[in-house]
Parts: sequence; structure tokens; C-alpha cells
Amino acid sequence: MIQDAGPLERVVENYCNAVSEEVRNLHDLLKYRRATRAHPKDVARRLHADTHRMSGAAHCMGFRDFGNRLSRMEKKLEKALHKNPAEIEIILESLEERVAVLFSLLPHIHAGNSRVLQILEENRSESESDTNKATPDATKALSGLRILLADDDPHICALMASTLESMGVGETHSVKSGLEVLRAIDEFRPDMIVTDWQMEPISGFELLQCIRSGETPIRKDTPIIFFTGEEDRSFMQMALSNGADRFLRKPVSPEILEASILHILERRPETQVF
Repeated sequence: MIQDAGPLERVVENYCNAVSEEVRNLHDLLKYRRATRAHPKDVARRLHADTHRMSGAAHCMGFRDFGNRLSRMEKKLEKALHKNPAEIEIILESLEERVAVLFSLLPHIHAGNSRVLQILEENRSESESDTNKATPDATKALSGLRILLADDDPHICALMASTLESMGVGETHSVKSGLEVLRAIDEFRPDMIVTDWQMEPISGFELLQCIRSGETPIRKDTPIIFFTGEEDRSFMQMALSNGADRFLRKPVSPEILEASILHILERRPETQVF
């Protein structure tokens, strides 16, 4: 498989240019929470959603330390949601210092430090060897494939779309929630769905249930691949036992994603296009 790093570099650069504003949003939400008289649980809920989305994007873009710090904030906020207002406020105060650390890391968030791009560069010569090229049948299968992508972070959607296109996937369409998937499938008619697990207002699991129940315009056995930053294996077991075809952890390497897609096509003759 030959990877064209150009489009991927542009996606990572766009992320790097936007991430400082996202950190600023975390800072301002914490800073002005008292002035707005927002309930501590509402603030925590919003911050939890934002840090979850941002941590997944940071990992996918190849900034592991930045992503890990956001993940730890997300976990503290998840615990806060089960506490009383006074305890939540203490946790929110503790996060102010953590956001300050995020600001200090921003100068290091640039394309040259992206581990994803570094790996692509390191593997360029290897990926061009005959042993790593897709077979003609696999190339044909990918070229005829229509994949619907869903993630609440636009940078991740852009990265996944660019990765799939570099593999030779025929057509992709991106949306930002499970609800938008349900709205898009009637017109787009995907052969496969690649989706995040945690989304609002309809989660990946709820999306899986809708499709497998046969209540949507597409075949109920349409292949579905989940990718997520969720570390709890119970989520993976729940997804697979309810009909998911794959459950991948963020960041998802191009090689693993391509291998997963081709395995599904080979295992499900009715979805093959070769």
C-alpha cells in the first residue's frame, strides 16, 4: 500500500492550527463558569464531552502526551458527574492548572512532531515494496466501496477520509453523529460504516442497534467498524456481541484499518465487489 502523506499532512496541519482555540475554549468555560452561574454538573458534562473528543483527536493526529493529558482530564470529569455540586466544584478548580499545562504544550503541537506522520515517513520505502501492495482483487474491491464515516471531531473525520482515499476506497462521506448517519444512509447507501463509539445524541451502540434491527433503509447486516479511545474492554465485548464487525482503538493505523476492511469483504461474500 502506497501512502500519499501530502493530504494527511494537510489534515494534521489543520488540526495543529485549530487546537489552540479548542484549549482556549476549555480555559474560558472554566474561567467564566461562576459568572454565568452555570450548575457545576452542567459545566462538568460539557467539559467531559469536549475533553473526550479532543483526546481522541490528539491521539489520532499523533500527539500522545497531549492526548494522554486530555484523557486524564476526561476521566476526572467522568467521576465528577457522579458527585455532588460541592465536590464537582473542587474537581473543576483542579482542572484549571491542567489546562494551563495544555497551553504550555501548544508550541510543540506542529506537524513535525506528529508521530503519525513520522511513522508514515519511516514506512514509506517499506510500504512501496511488492509484499505490502494490495492485490489486484483487493484494489478492485476497495475502489468500488462506499464508506460512511462518523465522528464528532471534524479533524478525525478528515484524517480517516484521507486515509481511506489513499487506500483507494472509491467514495467516502463524513458526518458527526450517529443521528446524522441515520439521516445520510438513505441517500448515500454505504457498503460499510466506520464510526466512533461515543457520540451524541445517538451513540455508536444505539446506531448499531438501529441498523441491526432492520429499521433503516440499508441492509441490517451492513458491515460496521467502530474506532474509539475507550479503554474498557466491556464496550468492545458489548459491540461485538451485538453485531459489530470490528472494534479498533484510536489511533487506528492505516495498515490495520485496511486489513480490517479487506477481512470483512473476504468474510462476507455478499459485500464483495470483486
